[in-house]
Amino acid sequence: FCLKRGGSQKVLAEYVNPHLTLDQRDVIARSLADVRKTTVEGITVAAVHVQCGEYAPGMATCAKEVLDLTDSDVLFMAVSYIHGKKNPYRHVSIIGRAKPVKTVNLSAVLTGALRGGGHAKAASAAFRMDQPLSDPALAALQAAGDVDGILDFLVRRVVTEQVPPQKIAEEVMVSVEKVVFVRSDATMGEVGDMLEKRQYRACPVISKDGRLIGVVSVTEVDVAAIKGQLDRPVSGYAKLRSAVTLTTPVSECERILVEQGEGCIPVVSNYSEPKRQWRLAGLMTRGDILQTHEFYRSQPRFHPVSQFLSPPPKVRSTPFNAAFFASLEAAGRIEGKGASEEGGGG
Repeated sequence: FCLKRGGSQKVLAEYVNPHLTLDQRDVIARSLADVRKTTVEGITVAAVHVQCGEYAPGMATCAKEVLDLTDSDVLFMAVSYIHGKKNPYRHVSIIGRAKPVKTVNLSAVLTGALRGGGHAKAASAAFRMDQPLSDPALAALQAAGDVDGILDFLVRRVVTEQVPPQKIAEEVMVSVEKVVFVRSDATMGEVGDMLEKRQYRACPVISKDGRLIGVVSVTEVDVAAIKGQLDRPVSGYAKLRSAVTLTTPVSECERILVEQGEGCIPVVSNYSEPKRQWRLAGLMTRGDILQTHEFYRSQPRFHPVSQFLSPPPKVRSTPFNAAFFASLEAAGRIEGKGASEEGGGG
């Protein structure tokens, strides 16, 4: 139904949760126990090798679950088992999955030497361990029976060839010239009015000599209102939990914002100096970070809902007459005055 209405299969795959069999649950549990992760330039790449007694269907679903449960951006899952009775050999399937917010092309990694296929965010490859691969490095690992080494080879390719340099706070932040802030002698009532007018969740507080005092949010304004202290200066409510430097990676800024639950985080130019001497250089907001992810950039523009809706049913336009309202009045369903008014307007 969704695909017929113009839905995106890629987006549907993000949110559809298929039923898991007992074998799939076992594979997921073992994967979570043995997964190896590395983070480079803010992108976390995970790899895991699962050995099964026989062919196990539905491993692509398991890979998607492990990708989400490990909070990784890229995952390579190798599933191996012994195939054949007369001439048994080890068969290996490698499944690659990547979240759509990252610019990693798994198809380019798993095709070629591994003779795999797929697309940028979901690809796979299958091979026998007794049949040498074309890449000499992979063939050597294959001869040694080192499936984990093959996974490490793929991870290195992603990290060295496809992970771009991560942006830093200075490239993403709102510069201090454009930051809306309040002076430390402003009252909580004035701050609340400003936040409500601009629809902000928080803003920095600056002293008269330009020092960063902290950040005040709508939560502090609500507390001041409950205590009847809206006439108090904002300096008594501002909090400076943490700040970042101009060169702090965006991924670290994102982690701080998520953990603190704030709407913004200050960027200071003199982080090495004592906290009381910090100077505001800019501000990082959740919106700034979301823009760096370029979520679903390749997807077509969303279509208006109206074009997918059925036409509304026809409604009778015959007006009700006075007799109808009189019958309702007699039954005690409406008041007499309202009935006469409605009937008169019939």
